[in-house]
Parts: sequence; structure tokens; C-alpha cells
Amino acid sequence: MRNINYFNPTDIRFGWGRVVEIGDIVAKYGKRCLMVTVKPFPALEPVFEKIKKLCSEKDVKVFHFDGVIPNPTTDNINAGVEMAKENNVNIILGVGGGSSIDVAKGISVGVTHEGNAWEYRVMKGKPIKDKLLPIIAVSTTAGTGSEVTAAAVLTKTNEHLKLALYDKLLCPIVGLVDPELTITMPPHVTASTGWDAFCHSFEAYTHNLFSSDYIDILALEGIRLTIKYLPIVIKDGNNREGREALHWANTLGGLAITNAGVTLPHGMGMAIGGSAPHVTHGEALAIMYPAINKWTWKHKVKEYATIGRIFNPTLKKESDDTAAEKACDEMDNFLKKIGMWMSFKDKNVSEVMLGDIVEDTFQLPDYLNHGIVPTVKNVMDLLENSYER
Repeated sequence: MRNINYFNPTDIRFGWGRVVEIGDIVAKYGKRCLMVTVKPFPALEPVFEKIKKLCSEKDVKVFHFDGVIPNPTTDNINAGVEMAKENNVNIILGVGGGSSIDVAKGISVGVTHEGNAWEYRVMKGKPIKDKLLPIIAVSTTAGTGSEVTAAAVLTKTNEHLKLALYDKLLCPIVGLVDPELTITMPPHVTASTGWDAFCHSFEAYTHNLFSSDYIDILALEGIRLTIKYLPIVIKDGNNREGREALHWANTLGGLAITNAGVTLPHGMGMAIGGSAPHVTHGEALAIMYPAINKWTWKHKVKEYATIGRIFNPTLKKESDDTAAEKACDEMDNFLKKIGMWMSFKDKNVSEVMLGDIVEDTFQLPDYLNHGIVPTVKNVMDLLENSYER
């Protein structure tokens, strides 16, 4: 058996209706809370109000920062830091999808460290120190796994860069995962975030450096659940069994990448988000996976064969090489089935942006973890092959 290292400090509270516990949870760690969300809208405003009421009942004063936007920026985080400092908060509560939870993490860094959060980005930044305000996360989407991860993604708008903070200290102290909160997600958001969850597990499983037998258990279960239930929930958003399964798959993927990391598709997806912020993270991954799979499978035959057989059990009769190659077709068909078969042209991304995306791909270490380490030419070829389908 290979050497296994595994660590995650997050206290996970998973289950239907468990949002009612949030007041007790927050009160345990602080009495002046900054709640970090997007602008209230009909589907989630009742959730925000319920959480504020539950906290208030436990004598927690909540200050609501609702300035989060998709692909959150350093300006988002800096505004939240200012509000947190003005109100002398001692705990940060992120409520929403990955963007809200990532901003909550960034605010905790910005409040407790010199300078701003961007200065602590991965590879080129300063180290994050063990003095963060406690971070609690309530996830309302089933994709990013940010409620258990060590990463926070942020965009530097004026530089068109989307990078990440990364440190185990950024793992929320409590992650509340209540599938009931995902019921209102519309079909495309369900598909996009669900595909992101699949990719987390897939990339942890195929990771060239830090995959392990324990990671495989988490990742393969996350993959199985997503394959089975994502098409079901896209058709019927009220399917309780499916919502529970997808939110658990989301958490499993988050746990897997916290200890293994991600590979080339995520690095390219981040670069795409920096240049084309109107493309969601799940959409960026959907655009890139077909070309990357066809380029990669020969270098990860065992892993691709396993995934191919999960999609299509009849491939158990085939050789590993055949099953691995057909896994690429199975993933293509799955993307079509969930309405995520798309190209750069479909998302109105100009060809002139591809050069910047290539350069930015190498700003993160993810490409080094891939089954085959790409060159600049490889990345450009993959982008060009994904421009139009």
C-alpha cells in the first residue's frame, strides 16, 4: 500500500434541515459575526433572514456583507474587510456557493494580516499565519466543496488574473452542509456546480503526485454519486434523494482536493475565469474537459478505465486501453446529457483571449500535477481545439 497522508480540520455537519443549528454553532466561536453573501434574491433571501434570526436568538449580532459577485474580486474582499473592521467582528460566516465562502476566507485573511488578501496568493504571495478569525461556511450549492477546502479563489480585475489563496488554515472551522438549501438551484446552476464537483473528484483521483488509496475512496464515491444523480436532479430539482447525494458528492470532492489538489483543467479553468469572468467555473471546465481527456487518457490508463466502467459497466468486458479511451466518449456524452456541452465560441469568448489564458495557466501549480505536464504549445493546442465544437 502506498504511503497515505490525510488531514482536514473542518467539523462537518451534514444533513437535511441542519441549518437550524447555525445559531448554536456561531455563538460557540463569536458574538459579533460578519455574514458574507451575494445580494439577496428571492430564492435565497429567506435563507439569509432565517440564519440571521437563528444567530440573533443566540445573542449573536450579525453584520450582513452582501457584496459578493460571481468570480469574486479583490475589491469584493477589501470592502468586506472594511466592514468587518468597522464593526469589530470576531467571526466570519460565509453563506452561499463557492464565491461567498471564498470571500469569507479572504476577509478573514484581510482582517488579520498586513496588506490585503491578494498579497497572500499561492506561489507568489506571503505565507498565511495562524491568526485568522474563525470561518464558518454554510453551502447553498453542490459543487465547489469550499466549506471543507483550504482554497479561496479571487480575481484581480485590473490584471485579468484569477488565482487562489491556499493554506490548511483556510479550511472552515465548521462546514454546515444542508441539502435542503440547494432545492432552489435552477437546472443550469445545478449542472454547472455538479460538473465542478465531478471534476474535483476526478482530478484528485488522477492526480500525478498526491493521490492515495484513501483519496481514491472519497473521489470514486463522489464520481459515482454525480454520474447517477446529476441528470436526475437537473430534471427534477425537488428530488430529495438526488439533492442529498449531490451535496454529499460536493463535500467528498472538497475533502479529496484538500489533500490531493487539482490538475490541469482547474488551472486552465481559473485562467479562463480571469480573462472571461462571465464564464462560470463549471462552464470553463466543461469547455476544456473533452480536449484534455483525449490528450491525457494514454498517460492515466488505469484511472480512465475505472471511470469509463463507472459510466458504462459493459466496459468491464473490454481491455483497460479500450475502456480508458471510451471513458473520454462517456464524459462527452455526460456533458451533453446535462446540458454542459459547450465551446468558447458558444460563450462569446474571443480568440484573442487565448494567448492570455495560456500565460495565466502557468501562474498556478495545477499543471504540474497532471498526468502529462504540458508545454505552452500543448495548452494553446488544447484551447484552440476547444474553441468551436
